[in-house]
Amino acid sequence: NDLDYYLGKLKVRMVDYFVCSLPLLNFNIGRRITFLKNINKHMNKNSVFILCQYTNKNGFLLKEIFKVIKEKRVLLNIPPTIVYILKKR
Repeated sequence: NDLDYYLGKLKVRMVDYFVCSLPLLNFNIGRRITFLKNINKHMNKNSVFILCQYTNKNGFLLKEIFKVIKEKRVLLNIPPTIVYILKKR
């Protein structure tokens, strides 16, 4: 996949922080799972994944793959968003 390719090209195995605002619901469930599992694969126990979403419909999936440290609704954002702070499970 692309993440493995680019991290390999940079000779990076583990990443300290991932930040993502891709609208995950635009991808089919298989692609979402693959994307999230690949991020998880490149995290160590201290890594953090910050994810911004406009819906919580992926919450069940996030909780299966990651440990949710914080889930915050940002109502002042237009449109309102949910920021997830996630760690490797």
